Amino acid sequence: MDKKTIIENIFKKNFNIKSNETCLIYVDKIAPEEDLSENDKLRKTELISIANDFKNIGSDFANIIYKEYGSLKEHGMEPPFSIWKAAFGNEIADFIVENKLWDDIKNKKLNQSGKNLLSEFIKTNNNTCVDCVIALPNFSTSHTLFRDLLTKYGNARFASLPLFEGSIFNTALNINPVELAQFTLEINEKLKNTSIINIKSNNGTDVIFYIRENGFMADTGLLDKPGAFSNLPAGEVYTAPIEGKTEGKFVMEYSPTRKLDEPLTIFIEKGTVKHIEGNDKFKDHIMSAIKNNDLVSNIAELGIGTNKSAKNFLNILEAEKIYGTIHMALGDNSSFGGSIRVNFHEDFILFNPEITVTTQSGKIFKL
Repeated sequence: MDKKTIIENIFKKNFNIKSNETCLIYVDKIAPEEDLSENDKLRKTELISIANDFKNIGSDFANIIYKEYGSLKEHGMEPPFSIWKAAFGNEIADFIVENKLWDDIKNKKLNQSGKNLLSEFIKTNNNTCVDCVIALPNFSTSHTLFRDLLTKYGNARFASLPLFEGSIFNTALNINPVELAQFTLEINEKLKNTSIINIKSNNGTDVIFYIRENGFMADTGLLDKPGAFSNLPAGEVYTAPIEGKTEGKFVMEYSPTRKLDEPLTIFIEKGTVKHIEGNDKFKDHIMSAIKNNDLVSNIAELGIGTNKSAKNFLNILEAEKIYGTIHMALGDNSSFGGSIRVNFHEDFILFNPEITVTTQSGKIFKL
């Protein structure tokens, strides 16, 4: 399939969008102070062009709202107020301002009382929310209060495509979405009632994750139901492990966008990063983020890839979907069942893992 057909199918088959519905499409622009490689500059410039392709093709299927904003420079940060206003509508945006909630939202310091207040208002005024979102910023907005409230209480269907690049049209998106969804749900069913997962690899990785009772979630790519959320490309099952319990070591060979010059070994105790061994400069990025906010050290996610068309291991959006891989993330997990809220969420891929599952009843099997 060519790019135009795939984008059309996203509107027709993934979203099953109707002509009277409204779809918000947004993308971030390169900030003047960003220190980017030439490859990243090209990819981010291409991303704006791709966002415009979605806008132009999507206008044949729905009412399109298109927005651009300056780069936030980190995954997991709340999008700017202009995006909140475009997504939730003027009435909800005014409510945020009038109740002086924005600074706490932006800084991920909104307390439970404030969240309850805002949630209830959105729930009773969600007729002003957009029907669907195609989020194309370089830095992911998946793990944010914005996305959580918009899908949970605004009933919007939300597709997240961070770090997207044109080659994905030829690989992980060039797939039958219904077949991918069915296979992903089959893997999710096998992990039902999981209690513990041990991940090992020949590179020295050996980590034990303790799984919540609500288990894994399936990223199927089907977005036809109110409140549905998925990456595109889709194809993973994922969970927020129980905080404070993950133990072991994870040998990182890839950052989200490149192969490391030298592997980094992340030592994990009581659910957090205790120290990192290795000399690749990516270590400085992680340690700086942890120094800035200790919550970044949280082991936020365990995911398992299910997309047999995914191939690019140098782009985490696609790499984490590659069938037979797992990924571990640090930082925020509040939008998918966890309790940690922080302006950081990054995933790291692991190839050829050995996955040992222990169920709540004590049964042990290899996935």
